[in-house]
Amino acid sequence: MQGFEKLKIESTDVQTITVTKAKELLEGNHSNRPIRESVVRGYAEAMTKGQWRLTHQGIAIDARGNLVDGQHRLLAVIESGKPLKTMVTVYAGTASPLWNPVDIGAGRNAGDITGIPRREIEVVKCWLMVFYSDKAIQKDLELIARVHTAAGEPIRRVHEAMSRPTRLYSSASVRAAVVLRYATGYDWCTAWSAVLKMKYHELPPIGSAFIRRMAQYDGYRGYSGAKQIFALAWEATNPDHQGNSRISRESDRSIAEAKAEFEERYLDAMTDPRG
Repeated sequence: MQGFEKLKIESTDVQTITVTKAKELLEGNHSNRPIRESVVRGYAEAMTKGQWRLTHQGIAIDARGNLVDGQHRLLAVIESGKPLKTMVTVYAGTASPLWNPVDIGAGRNAGDITGIPRREIEVVKCWLMVFYSDKAIQKDLELIARVHTAAGEPIRRVHEAMSRPTRLYSSASVRAAVVLRYATGYDWCTAWSAVLKMKYHELPPIGSAFIRRMAQYDGYRGYSGAKQIFALAWEATNPDHQGNSRISRESDRSIAEAKAEFEERYLDAMTDPRG
C-alpha cells in the first residue's frame, strides 16, 4: 500500500454515477472515516432539488477498486435516487483513504458556495428560523440567495454601521431585527452603535432597557434563544417606543408583527421562480 506522495493518477474523467454504480463503488469502501448521516441527507437534498453542481471534487478509487474518496456522495445518490455527474479519479497504485489529502481542512459552508459574506447569510437564516421554524428552508441556498438579493441594501447598510462586533449585542438575531427595521424605513444604527460601544449617555431610554433585558439572555442558544433575542431587538428598534424605559415581554406578538413586515417586502423572494 502506497502513500499519496508516491501514487500516480491513472485517469480522471467525468462520469454519471447511477444508483447501481454507486452501490458497486461502495463495495470497495473498506477503511473510510465513519459515515455522517447529516452530510448524506444534506447532499441528497441538494441532489433532489437539482442544486448539486459539477466541480473538481468527486469520487476517487485505487487500482484495486478500493474507495478512496466520495462515500458520502455515493450514499446520497442512493438515498436521493438521482444520478450524479461527477469527476472520477483512478489512482494507479493501492491507497488508503486515511492518507487522502483532500478535504482535511474545514468543509465548504454556505458562504463558500454562494459567495455571500457569512454575517449577511446569518441574517437571512435568522429570519427563516424565527419566522418559519423550518430547518429545511434554512438550508436552501437558492432561497437564501434570493432573499439576500432582495434585502441586500439594508443588510449591507446595517453591517457597515456595525462599529464594534460583540457576541451578544451584534448576534445574528439582533442584526436581523435591526436590518428588517431599517427596511421599514427606521434607522436604529446610531443607537445600536452606542449599544455596541457601551456609550450609555448616547442611548435613548429604550436602548438602556434593551441592554438590561439582553443580559438575561446571555447564553441562550438555539431556536428559543434566537426568537427571544430577535423579539427583544425588534421592540427596541420600534420608532414609537424610543422614549420607553421598559420593553414588552410579548415576544409572540413582536414576532408576528415582524413576520408581516418581512413578508410584505420579501415574500416574492421566498417563491421559487421555476415554480
